[in-house]
Amino acid sequence: AIKVCKLAKDVKATAKLRSAFILHREAQWSLQWIHNSEHKSYSKQKAALFAKYLEDHTGRWSRDCDFDEERVTFESAEFRWDKFKPMETMPEFPYVAMEYVPGRTLHSA
Repeated sequence: AIKVCKLAKDVKATAKLRSAFILHREAQWSLQWIHNSEHKSYSKQKAALFAKYLEDHTGRWSRDCDFDEERVTFESAEFRWDKFKPMETMPEFPYVAMEYVPGRTLHSA
């Protein structure tokens, strides 16, 4: 399944970056922690409770930071999205690939 960052055409660039980072964060939680059998806290039983993310196509968020350092930076109350300049051009349509989970979305249930 593909999850795309959906925003209105007239949305500010900062809102698009913030939404793309949220997708990135979701994917990285899965890829690096929840579904990573090499992680010290991995639990197959607990991982089964969450959809598995397979790929992250949201852009490059930092040059040399690991996921925890990224979160400290981008989730800080002092972080200013309007001052953030990505080091590379960000994808026009950021997306993540994840396993297909059958069912209905909560808002349509």
